[in-house]
Amino acid sequence: MAEVKEKTVQIRIPKREDESEMNFVPVCINGTITQIKRGETVEVSETIANILTEAGYLDR
Repeated sequence: MAEVKEKTVQIRIPKREDESEMNFVPVCINGTITQIKRGETVEVSETIANILTEAGYLDR
């Protein structure tokens, strides 16, 4: 059975001025944790981008 590849998108989560904030945002889907670095443009699956949008990290 062929693996279906999910569409990817480029996102950028802004850095925070507050030094106490983590420099990454963790996203967990079905036990798999992905860490998205703040302040850098990265390519992620549409599912991760949707989760980050719903959580208020992205404006899309």
